[in-house]
Amino acid sequence: MKRTFFNSKSKDKQYLVIGCGRFGSSVAKKMCQLGNEVMVIDKDEDSINNIAELVTHTAIVDVTEERDLKSIGLGNFDVVIVAISSDIRASIMATVMAKEMGVPKVVCKAKDELQAKVLYKIAQEKNFAIPAANYIDALSAAAHIEVAEKLNLPLILEFAEAHETLLPFEDGLEIGKYYAEKAKVPVVLHLDHGTTKEKIFQAIDFGFRSVMIDASSYSFEENVKRTKEIVDYAHLRGVVVEAEIGHVGEGEEYDDQENNNNIYTTAAEAKAFVEATGVDSLAISIGTAHGSYKAAATPVIDFDRLKEIAATIDTPLVLHGGSSSGDENLNKCATNGISKVNIYTDLCVAAYNKAQGTDCKNYHEMKAAMKDGMQECLEHYYEVFETKKFND
Repeated sequence: MKRTFFNSKSKDKQYLVIGCGRFGSSVAKKMCQLGNEVMVIDKDEDSINNIAELVTHTAIVDVTEERDLKSIGLGNFDVVIVAISSDIRASIMATVMAKEMGVPKVVCKAKDELQAKVLYKIAQEKNFAIPAANYIDALSAAAHIEVAEKLNLPLILEFAEAHETLLPFEDGLEIGKYYAEKAKVPVVLHLDHGTTKEKIFQAIDFGFRSVMIDASSYSFEENVKRTKEIVDYAHLRGVVVEAEIGHVGEGEEYDDQENNNNIYTTAAEAKAFVEATGVDSLAISIGTAHGSYKAAATPVIDFDRLKEIAATIDTPLVLHGGSSSGDENLNKCATNGISKVNIYTDLCVAAYNKAQGTDCKNYHEMKAAMKDGMQECLEHYYEVFETKKFND
């Protein structure tokens, strides 16, 4: 078996393929046929032996061990292709380490097709939630990712279709993609509350790896029909889909648990909806509302309903209207079946309050204060959601 390591002084582009299953082997062989130097690594000796004579270099390496990746000079490669399909956590770890070690280009098959689904499943299994932070400009997108990188934790970076009144839709897509691709931690780029088929398809075609179709205001049958159309289109392109069953209302119309415009989700409806659509994650209505609540109202969460739905379906559950829902409520949701929590209003309020409380002398100081406010708020919610369990 060839176990020659690449020299950082080489003038030729150096390729590393991690994982030599069917996809990885095919890519590695094709790259070699095109005249490139390619190294393939895998932890399975038989797999390595089968491809050893067809590529330039091979090695048996456990990609979950940072020292092993360093030993082969991971940071010296120009392109790393992560092609692990059997162990998605290992795929994510390898991708993150390649970026941290300065590899200029990292291509991850699992990142494109499965990262969102896998992150939700890890959250589901370990009883924590991933923050889904909405951005409305470059400042907020960069701020959210900086927090995720500081904590070395995953992030759902969201742009809502409704926010095209604040930022042109195409600009929103461009900003999100730019910052998500630069991130050194797992970041899922997500379209939030997509309501029009054209916009959702546009986001998918542009490179968003997760989208939401919100047809919750329609009848159950129409919701299924509209959602299924998006699922069929998205899954062919390796994109995951979130939908909503029930209806999460507006905080400004929330008086108490009995007086609001929510339509609560039932376990039976959730089960029927998932089976009919094949949706990858499901936003449920259990008592929260979008935006700010009236006065100092804190929503009453129906935790029994949450536990029943979580026990009925295996699909990761999403909570909308996380802002101002109360730390105790949100922590209990995150540790009892919710895998993703949407945050937007609290981030905006935190930015405004920080700027108001700071003696800003100019526009730049005001922007810096707003960024600090958003980041403090998001970091707080990482703690509330117990997202640190991702690294346990």
